[in-house]
Amino acid sequence: MERFPAGLRRPLYALVKCKNNLKSWLSHTWLDLLFTILILAAMGALYMCSPVYRYENLIFPMRKDPYSGKWHAPMEISWPARPFIVSVSTVTTIAPLVGAGVIVGMYLWAICTPTRKLLDVYQLEAARRDPWNMSAALFGLFQGFGIVTFIQVIFKSFVGELRPYFMSLCNPKNIDFTPLGANPWIRFPKITSCPGWNPSCIPRSFLRESRQCRDWNFAVQSFPSGHTAEAFFVGVYLALYLNAKLNAFSDYSTSLGKVLLILSPVLGAALVGMSVAMDFHHHTHDVIWSIPIGVITALIAYRAHFASLWDYRYNHLRVRWTEIDEGGV
Repeated sequence: MERFPAGLRRPLYALVKCKNNLKSWLSHTWLDLLFTILILAAMGALYMCSPVYRYENLIFPMRKDPYSGKWHAPMEISWPARPFIVSVSTVTTIAPLVGAGVIVGMYLWAICTPTRKLLDVYQLEAARRDPWNMSAALFGLFQGFGIVTFIQVIFKSFVGELRPYFMSLCNPKNIDFTPLGANPWIRFPKITSCPGWNPSCIPRSFLRESRQCRDWNFAVQSFPSGHTAEAFFVGVYLALYLNAKLNAFSDYSTSLGKVLLILSPVLGAALVGMSVAMDFHHHTHDVIWSIPIGVITALIAYRAHFASLWDYRYNHLRVRWTEIDEGGV
């Protein structure tokens, strides 16, 4: 007598196969997962420790008008405070989810379309339908997103810079800057001299931080633009992935539709970068210097999991997790 009815064989086999695949995947990636967790822990530690240590050292220039006798801050930190056009939470959550949706969507599209019989596209078709290939793309996306976030957190913590709307938060209208230095026309007060400064913001609280303290901590972390770095990482990573899976730039003419589809993630990233300059949350140089952070991280993350960046013969093939993994190249 059979142990299981015939109708249950296929679901049980699929369940056992899924379990074995998950076990195999964890055996190859556990070290990378551990480092990813350590990166997240380091980001949390940096969030708690900065920019508290810099509050006593951060200064801003004030210049005296010889005609009115009033003190004025430079224009680059005196813009009005405005809400984000694209919020931080939107970029942090939506960008990687959109990237994951594109990767999973390409995989589902591949397995739902008939296989072409041409020998020159067999390898590409096999890579499109390989779940391990999709897993490598997703792993590279989320791993790279964590790395680019960690990089921009390091720069924000140790470099920072005042945001364009800083003076609207400081509001130094009632401060007499005359005793602060010998030069009668220019002063460099500390940000702790601002009337809006609240000493209770030190030390920081990860779970119970007040809105005022969050605003102050946010106002001294302008460089680089996290929006731009994360958006360009996802945009360039998706552009590389779509180019590989669509076999766009190969040994024949590329259709305009494929070019536009590949460029659309990068265009979306550029719009996100421009939005944070338009709403006065970042300086222009914050945005410009954040672009290479995202682009370089995307190139490294993609190449870490696929055999090539540009060569159409190999850029769709995942690399092996280890020497004993025979599924890659």
